[in-house]
Amino acid sequence: MRAHLIEIAAQDSAGDPATVRVCSVDDRALCHLDGEQWTPAIARLPKLRYDFFDGDFRGRIATPAASFALSAAPIADFADLRFAGAAVTIKSGTLGDAIGDFATRFIGVIDQEPGIADGRAELLAGADDDWLDAPLLETFAGTGGVEGPDDLEGTVKQLVFGACRFVPGTLIDATDLVYFICKPLEDVTAAYDRVATLGATTGDYADLAALLAADIAAGSWATCKAEGLVRLGAPPDGKVSFDVSGENGGSGGFVRLPGEIIGRIAEIAGGTVSTSNLEDLDTARPYN
Repeated sequence: MRAHLIEIAAQDSAGDPATVRVCSVDDRALCHLDGEQWTPAIARLPKLRYDFFDGDFRGRIATPAASFALSAAPIADFADLRFAGAAVTIKSGTLGDAIGDFATRFIGVIDQEPGIADGRAELLAGADDDWLDAPLLETFAGTGGVEGPDDLEGTVKQLVFGACRFVPGTLIDATDLVYFICKPLEDVTAAYDRVATLGATTGDYADLAALLAADIAAGSWATCKAEGLVRLGAPPDGKVSFDVSGENGGSGGFVRLPGEIIGRIAEIAGGTVSTSNLEDLDTARPYN
């Protein structure tokens, strides 16, 4: 028989922690699982939504969510509890299993205080994605060097993931023809003036100073991948772009798969992810 556990880090009316543990079956073993008290008060089993992409290309991504209902009466001091913003964990397993055999199905936060009708409290939880509200991309300081001239102050620095063609660069030095692409870079495999290839690179240099000191012939180019820079040997005739293997500064190095990229974005932004879930995503959708 399937059994479900829900643990909610609620607060009492004074703002002190008041953990709520509920289960789906009124069974002695389940109600005292792992030495804790699990109240048999799940009135409606959790409904989980794992949709990541809805297929209609409107640019909307649906984050995971969970909804469930609790019977208020068996839960001590339920009316005094505060649920909005509380962390919630949902586990499921087989009745009689040890707590370690219960699989974690969802980890998130309660969206708002529950609506209560006929003694049932309806709760909705979503992913803990507050870290996504902060800006991800850095901006140029406009202080010279790799930060560009003062007219670039506040301009967003682009971030490139995977292998991309015809990536534009930001001109940070009009005199020495230095372009910023993304820091740090895995590689730059081609440079273009309009759509004409500028030939092979003359080499990669450790920093901006070394790149500026390099002797680069007209019609050629060189890189400083550590700083995300490309320098041309002569002024271009038109729009400059590059074939790029993008950012490689994370713990996973150069990333291309969807789960890897999600993980790297979270790493940059200071967010939390489930590594195993992202690995499963890459196994199910192994597309660069």
